[in-house]
Amino acid sequence: YALLDTQFLTPHLASLGGLEIPRSVYQSKLYPAVLQRGNFAALDAATHARGRDILEILIRSRRKD
Repeated sequence: YALLDTQFLTPHLASLGGLEIPRSVYQSKLYPAVLQRGNFAALDAATHARGRDILEILIRSRRKD
């Protein structure tokens, strides 16, 4: 993703790397981001493996509750 708009910054989003940026900066990034074409098939195997590992950790942590 070139830009992910979460509307507001929470402590949780900040822990994941979320940043609050001024409106003027957001607006300067928005148009170029909208023009980009997404290609989800371009993700490499390592990215898929990391995502799968994270998902498995989350599922295991939920089962403990």
